[in-house]
Amino acid sequence: MINSYRSAWLICLIWGLFFAPWLLSGLFGDQNIHKDVYLLVNSLSPDSKKIAAYYCEKRGVPVENIIELAMPKTEVISIRQYVVAIHNPLIKALLERGIIRGVMHPYTDKVGRHKMSAVRHSIKYLITTTGVPLKFSLSKNELSVTQKNAYINSLTKEEASVDSELSAMLMGPYTEMKGYVKNPEYQARRVTEENTSKNIRISRLDGPSLRCLKDLIDDSLYAENHGLRGRAYVDIGGPYKRGDLWFKKVANDLKAYNFEVELETTKKNFGLSDRTDAPAIYMGWYRRNANLPWTDKHYRVPSGAIAYHLHSFSALTLKSTKKGWVGPLLHKGFSATYGYAYEPLLDLTIRPDLFMEQLLKGASIGEAAAVANPALSWQSVVIGDPLYRPFKVSLEEQLSSGKQLNYSNYAYLNQFYKDKSEHGLEVAIANAEKNLREHPNLALMKTLADAYYDLNQYAKITRLLKPIKYLTDIDLEDYILVDSMAQLLNASGDHKTALEIYKQLQLKKKLHRTLELKIIQHALPIAFACNDQIFADSLNKRLLKLHSTPNK
Repeated sequence: MINSYRSAWLICLIWGLFFAPWLLSGLFGDQNIHKDVYLLVNSLSPDSKKIAAYYCEKRGVPVENIIELAMPKTEVISIRQYVVAIHNPLIKALLERGIIRGVMHPYTDKVGRHKMSAVRHSIKYLITTTGVPLKFSLSKNELSVTQKNAYINSLTKEEASVDSELSAMLMGPYTEMKGYVKNPEYQARRVTEENTSKNIRISRLDGPSLRCLKDLIDDSLYAENHGLRGRAYVDIGGPYKRGDLWFKKVANDLKAYNFEVELETTKKNFGLSDRTDAPAIYMGWYRRNANLPWTDKHYRVPSGAIAYHLHSFSALTLKSTKKGWVGPLLHKGFSATYGYAYEPLLDLTIRPDLFMEQLLKGASIGEAAAVANPALSWQSVVIGDPLYRPFKVSLEEQLSSGKQLNYSNYAYLNQFYKDKSEHGLEVAIANAEKNLREHPNLALMKTLADAYYDLNQYAKITRLLKPIKYLTDIDLEDYILVDSMAQLLNASGDHKTALEIYKQLQLKKKLHRTLELKIIQHALPIAFACNDQIFADSLNKRLLKLHSTPNK
């Protein structure tokens, strides 16, 4: 009996020693699950230290993986400052820690960089943090306007983003700081030692404020755990056919993933007169600076939302909430984006179609950017948590969770398109009707009403949309959505209900001029059709005032 107890005890001990690490990890979580993620911090910037510590806490990255270097506290530095304050001390720090292995060359190149023949490194991602300089530049004040323009559009210019230059710092002893280096991961179908042994994947946690960066980290984790919910907005009206083809593929891939996609196919961009509710995905071009509603925080953004606007110099600065696109998008609440410090030239930009294709396959932001980026030592800046997987949680998991979260009802919008694709329109309509009874949702109501309209079922449109006239508190982001519902009712012959909805929309105290003009111009003919002279006169009076007011 004693021997039996000893045998049982010994078996339990062996079993415990073998399986304990996995059990403890499952019960308490692995506190160092991302040992191969490193953060570069400006030791002279308190915010740089704060955001690095916050990220490590949230993502389980060891604080020992923070690398502090004393750097200039400006976004723009010279090449010499980059070499002295960042490149050379970073290579030294990585070598001392055994993070990279290779042979250091006894000489420096003509700009003073220490060079080495790297064998391999153990960096999954290197994350630069706010306070680390954004880009470096040569002084070109002595150049004429013609020379400057030629330099800007040159393939051999020395100006680049710090991140992109760091991504190529181990690419070989003969790489120069003129022009770009081909990214070995570009369009790679799978990760191999060959295409990741020299380049370093870089992402950045930087933006207009420390608050928006903490929100970025929190929102990315929230969406990764609960699902990215909302609609997609794609602008394919750019200046070059090749870029338009990229964005068309983005739209088609998102539709195939059962997103409802709003397309802008003209030369203008999405604005206040367009529908932009719940922008889980926004991709488009070609405007120098972000416009309303992308700069207005009254138009909310779902947690974990992703945005990209293709334009040269879109990341000229990350600190402004008005200039360029990257800063404004982060300020508005998007969790991942990318842009360019200087002119990248179209063929050397990060491909939006490849980026989205990878994400939809389950890749992280860092993985998707690595595959979609053709050029290193160039102009790109990727902002966001590189570990963030936007589509980790499937639609089925979202719907079965039973949790009512922010924008969770938009999952039923995805379900409509999934049902339509797999089972046909009749099943999609039946399920949507059931879902609306249990989970009221303006977006799904509009989509279902459109389906009724295509089937000439006008009475069903009235029955579905009539309750909208009783809404007294309409979110600003839903104004165009509700306006489109009123227009649909009017087109279906229910002018009276449409008019009642417009009377509700007019209760809002302050609207941007562009938005108010659109609402009034849609409401006025309906007021006349319903012989509501009092309301028509009030609309006309307001319309005259708006036309006499300069557009700010």
